[in-house]
Amino acid sequence: MNFDDFFDLCKQRRSVRKYTDKNISDEDINKIIEAGIQAPSGTNLQGWKFKILKNKEEINTAADVIEKKVLKVALSYNDGVLKDTLREYGKNFFFFKDAPLVIFLYAKKPNNFLPHFFKEELGICKGTGVFLSLGMVMQNMMLAAFSLGISSCPLTGPILAEEELNEVFIPPKKYEFCGLLSFGYTDENPKSPGRKDLEKFII
Repeated sequence: MNFDDFFDLCKQRRSVRKYTDKNISDEDINKIIEAGIQAPSGTNLQGWKFKILKNKEEINTAADVIEKKVLKVALSYNDGVLKDTLREYGKNFFFFKDAPLVIFLYAKKPNNFLPHFFKEELGICKGTGVFLSLGMVMQNMMLAAFSLGISSCPLTGPILAEEELNEVFIPPKKYEFCGLLSFGYTDENPKSPGRKDLEKFII
């Protein structure tokens, strides 16, 4: 693959939230995850786990759990504007009901070695290495899916319902839920949201 091919892949990928009911083959699911785990990780820890949901009942259960938590949090606010805003925005956290494939992502909880010795130096960045690694996994998975003609969307909003989700979908020991990816064949053709010029990011 040359740079132009790779750049086109990156540029054309879109976050898609509407899918057809066509199922994704196990072969393609394995390809997507295999691409994901090629991502780098600090000290080659490879501290990630995946839960594959392709059963409609499980997917609906996950979405319902998140929807109920969004409503609960929204109703906890006295401010009507905040309440309505969260209820509306929160719909982005469980739109995946129609997706034929949802993959939960789990990251291994960081140990206390670095924070113990470098508490002040690490500051708010302590323990983020494994989560940054998981982000690279997600990107690999989305690009791999796109190369197979499969659309996707990353979601971190469901972390809001981590505790409730963990009661239904038991996480691996010493791992924590870090979001999910929805996958499916596209039922829409979203336009590019646009990107700022390169010069805006160089300091």
